[in-house]
Parts: sequence; C-alpha cells; structure tokens
Amino acid sequence: TNRRHGGRSTTLRNQQHENFVKKNILAIRQGDSEIAEAWFDQAAEYWKQAIALTPGNYIEAQNWLKITGRFE
Repeated sequence: TNRRHGGRSTTLRNQQHENFVKKNILAIRQGDSEIAEAWFDQAAEYWKQAIALTPGNYIEAQNWLKITGRFE
C-alpha cells in the first residue's frame, strides 16, 4: 500500500531511507568516518522524530540511540 504519513507516502519515505543507507555505507567503505558519523547523527534525528510520534514503537531504534549515546 501507499499510505500517507505526515504528507509523505511510505514509498517515498522508503526510497529516502534506502538512499540514506547507501550514502552511509559508501562513506564507511571509503573510510570517511566524519561523513559517516554525520549520516548516523542525521539518522538519529529521524528516529527521534519517529519515536516522538509513536513512543511505543521502534524499540530497536531506541536501543540503538541509547547504545550510541544519541538518546536524549
């Protein structure tokens, strides 16, 4: 299905997520830890927004935020 969330379709959000992952993997493979860290920080912000909208969901993301020291 192509449900809408916050004005964006899930298909678009999935494509954006896939692009994000590809860019982060590329930065890691190229040994650019500064860029990779910036991408991880951006991912953390997206996860925080998602968790704020549905606090009972995304347990794995919440754990990742805590483990990496990005949970506030």
